[in-house]
Amino acid sequence: MCETRPTVLPPARGIQKELRYLYARRSTINALIQTLEEYDRFRAPRMEPNSVTVLPLRHSLRIA
Repeated sequence: MCETRPTVLPPARGIQKELRYLYARRSTINALIQTLEEYDRFRAPRMEPNSVTVLPLRHSLRIA
């Protein structure tokens, strides 16, 4: 015959604490993703190649 064992559940406080911890982690990760997306949108227009190339200044100063 099959033997059944009673299921042992952790205390409810432990479960609530774990759920709060997981929710806090999820919220932090979501905030980080949003921040990175905003940064990427801010940075994207500045990273486009410029049609005007600025050449560095060349000094004709000679040290004797």
